[in-house]
Amino acid sequence: MILPHIAYAEAVYADLAGADVRPALIELRTTDDLDYRIRLQWAADHHALTEDYWPHGLHLAWSSIKGWSASGDRDGDGPLLPGPVIAAPDDVTAFVFHICEHGPAGPAAPAAVAWTGALALTEAMNCWEDQ
Repeated sequence: MILPHIAYAEAVYADLAGADVRPALIELRTTDDLDYRIRLQWAADHHALTEDYWPHGLHLAWSSIKGWSASGDRDGDGPLLPGPVIAAPDDVTAFVFHICEHGPAGPAAPAAVAWTGALALTEAMNCWEDQ
């Protein structure tokens, strides 16, 4: 079966790639408690990252419960993207640029707006849960 959030991950990836911040890794999964997840990773030597803020690279994680967050390690908690859980891909890209520039302790990122496909994604996740 195809995970219901693949179209969202593809839209975010395409926007990041178009802005020249293509991640080295993208991972999709779901948890036993039906939290859908996307994880993106950039190596420490990526041109957009500074060693001062991201000496071990950048991990950007999406949870269908919590939304987008950034951290310097795979399991860490970091700054959250304010706004709806299913943020517009261009706002996710803006968040990446914001945290690259300001680091994890910098000012909060500007609030995101909802992705135009948010309703369809929510419906797809609900259908997945019913299976």
